Amino acid sequence: MQCPTCGKNAGKFGKDRNGLQRFRCAACAKTFLEPHALAGKQTSMKDASMALKMLLEGMSIRSTSRLTGLDKNTILGLMVQAGEACRKFMESMIQKVPAESIECDEQWAFVGMKRKTAERLERDQEICGDRYVFTAIDRDSKLLLCWHAGQRSAKDTWAFADKLYAAVSGCPTINTDGFSSYTFIIPFTFQNNVNYAQIIKHFQNAGSSGAAAVRYSPGSITSVERRVICGNVPEYEIGTSRMERFNLTTRMQVRRFTRLTNAHSKKTRNHDAMLGLYFAWYNFCRHHMTIKTTPAVKAGLASEAWTMEQLLTIAAAA
Repeated sequence: MQCPTCGKNAGKFGKDRNGLQRFRCAACAKTFLEPHALAGKQTSMKDASMALKMLLEGMSIRSTSRLTGLDKNTILGLMVQAGEACRKFMESMIQKVPAESIECDEQWAFVGMKRKTAERLERDQEICGDRYVFTAIDRDSKLLLCWHAGQRSAKDTWAFADKLYAAVSGCPTINTDGFSSYTFIIPFTFQNNVNYAQIIKHFQNAGSSGAAAVRYSPGSITSVERRVICGNVPEYEIGTSRMERFNLTTRMQVRRFTRLTNAHSKKTRNHDAMLGLYFAWYNFCRHHMTIKTTPAVKAGLASEAWTMEQLLTIAAAA
């Protein structure tokens, strides 16, 4: 271990009260701790990893607190630190990945309160209200290529398209839903070096009834339109079924996306941090049942599935 002050080799010098290895430099007599993925946190790596894995299995903050004995504010702090590190790590790690076929979608959630309530109370829409997450997944490796959280607007679609352009290489085939902003933003971002198509689903008008079946169930699909925007995409390849299945996985794994509960995020920073942690865990740690390994291994970004401890350590050092 090298001394961070003078760069000389240092030897082990016991451990601190939290079990972290301590070192002492023989040249300058400085004492320091080993690099820690959760810098500034007194929680051990073992306890922190267990708490974060519980959150990633759909448990709430309070349930995790009861089972681990950690304070809920400690768990939130761990989640924010790990999530922001994972977000930066993924952006630097997933660049120019050869992905031939990509599906994109936007998934709805909200922070603090829903949009109608925020408008009625005249709250800042950047702080609370509806919050969509744009995601792109590789059909073959199931790798989550990039994501962007914001509003379902042209501004945030531009930001998402720029991230997708940086994440992939070559001339990919991209499939999206019928969101109008995609129509001109994706071809422009990729400079028309893309095969791009949309699948547009038309739903039956549910009417104004207040029945539970109407309020909580999606409308029936009356017709499906497949439209090629640019390039050449065979009609049988146009669809977003894999992306829709990934959205279901997100709603089951991330408690903040569970509908009809009070588990929603109260702060935008917490919401985005949990997404950063979840997407990195999905790519590098979670075994996918279809490909029998993790998406990162399938895409050639890792040689084996990572543990949560490995993910936290590598993300913090990136």
